[in-house]
Amino acid sequence: MLKLVIKYLQKSNYSSKIVEFEEFYQSHPNYPSLLAITDGLNYLNIENIAASIPFEHFDELTNSFIAELKIDNPSLYLLTKGENEFTIEDEEGKVKILNRADLEKYWSGIVLLVEENEKEEISSKWKSSSYMLPIALVLLCLLSISTKLNNHLHTTFLLIAAIGVFISKEILETFFNNKNNTDSKFCSISEEFSCDSIIKSKSYSFSKYIEFVDLPVIFFSFSFISLLFGLEMEYLIGLASVLSLPVLFYSIYLQKFSLKKWCLLCLLISVLMLSNAVLFLVNYRMFSLDYHQVINAVGLLLLIVPLWFLLKKWIEKFNKNEVELNKLLRFKRSEDVFQKTVETINNVESFNALDKMIIGDENAPNVISLFLSPSCPHCHTAYKDAKELLMKYPNKLKLAICYNLNTNNVDNPYLDIARSVLNLYNNGENVIQALDDWHIERLNIDDWKAKWKKTDAFTKENNQLEMYFQWCLENEFNYAPVKIFNNHLIEQQYNINELFYFFKE
Repeated sequence: MLKLVIKYLQKSNYSSKIVEFEEFYQSHPNYPSLLAITDGLNYLNIENIAASIPFEHFDELTNSFIAELKIDNPSLYLLTKGENEFTIEDEEGKVKILNRADLEKYWSGIVLLVEENEKEEISSKWKSSSYMLPIALVLLCLLSISTKLNNHLHTTFLLIAAIGVFISKEILETFFNNKNNTDSKFCSISEEFSCDSIIKSKSYSFSKYIEFVDLPVIFFSFSFISLLFGLEMEYLIGLASVLSLPVLFYSIYLQKFSLKKWCLLCLLISVLMLSNAVLFLVNYRMFSLDYHQVINAVGLLLLIVPLWFLLKKWIEKFNKNEVELNKLLRFKRSEDVFQKTVETINNVESFNALDKMIIGDENAPNVISLFLSPSCPHCHTAYKDAKELLMKYPNKLKLAICYNLNTNNVDNPYLDIARSVLNLYNNGENVIQALDDWHIERLNIDDWKAKWKKTDAFTKENNQLEMYFQWCLENEFNYAPVKIFNNHLIEQQYNINELFYFFKE
């Protein structure tokens, strides 16, 4: 399901939001499910709808969408309309062409539609390493070549090494990708190709000692760095390439007869190694070897190999921790765990009787109540998070703002902030902008009062503040912010931006 949604988001120009969507989806308490998908899209403000659509309304649907089809078993497919035929792609990347009659026969009615993003995401693409690494490699190669314009063999070996570094980067992305098992863009050309299964395979006889991914990373890193800095390593690189030929043929044999899948990235590595070997054999007489080259090679390998295995171990540990974290988050965000870990507040009737400032739709089924203190930095964060959640779910959530302040403490300069905010609300003025200026824009107290303080008569507001304060005293809330969600006290174990998991419909 996740692969299809990612491809759909890419087609709809939401590439920059895919990473955040994956993190949300995999930590959702209902993972994996269509609900987790739609919640994730809603959270990222991507307009979407999951609905049951009769086939007679098919022509009214967009050109691309996700649909459930009952071909063998009910499954989701990414469907793309053509003029007289329809392309469907399943979770594994297998593509089929259907005519209208077949599509109607398989149609179940369940569809997921996403509103296309009209804005091109150019800036996010240029930030991608898919563009930055090739540019960096080209610039470094040009710099090195400029110092050895007449040495064509050096230039050729360097270019092969640079291409090898780029392909190794693609191999690493596939090897370390535990989120959705999506193949590299180079390996999704047909059903016979699967870089993921080959690169992660343990079928190689040497895999208990060293994995396939280690070989190109070490070899091409060594080749590129040594040639870039002008070290005379062509002899050793060529010799290593010749000696690696049995391993390359063994890899091709396994792909063809054992794993029965082709890895395009692996084949490209084989072509590069074979090119090195041919260059070496054809120009054998032009190379020479001395002990300086051996010493330099050993020294460089002693630097690269330990660094690579240390980095690999760190990345694998990070990925493992991320998987465990997602499991814990799904557990924490389940409705049962929430109900057992949070406490219902005491004195619910007196709490509901408080004259709170309501922000948002008063008929919304969910409410976050905040008891703030204008001088509290954590209150700034609580208000900002609560307002962001309100903006995402305006029909499902409202905010109730109160204060936890002692009105008898006349030396507190922040009392005027609370009184003025209440006064603005009581008079139907723009209290949201006033709260934003204080908690989000962080205006200093004098500038804020100059803008928003309208009067010195705060009789009603003082009574409201006293009622808030007395309720907090009765419940031993001697801190701020106090966060209450649907009459449940929210302690540190839950963040405000997680509360939508527990919304009532």
